[in-house]
Amino acid sequence: MFETGAERIDTLAKHSPLSRSAIYTAIADGELTARKHGGCTIILKADWEAFLASRPVMERKPRNEGRP
Repeated sequence: MFETGAERIDTLAKHSPLSRSAIYTAIADGELTARKHGGCTIILKADWEAFLASRPVMERKPRNEGRP
C-alpha cells in the first residue's frame, strides 16, 4: 500500500481495517483529507497516517487475574 505516495479509496478499503463507507464518512466529516485527480479521489500517505494517528487510543482494561 502507498507505493506511489497516494492511494485510491477502494485500495485503502481493501488493505485497511476501515470500510469504503467509513473512509468516505471520515472525508465528509472533515477528519480525513482527500484530493481529486480527474475522476479519482485519492488519499496521500501523510494524510492517511495523520488520520490514523488522530484516532482515540483504546483504553486498557485491567485483566482478570483469575482468568486462565
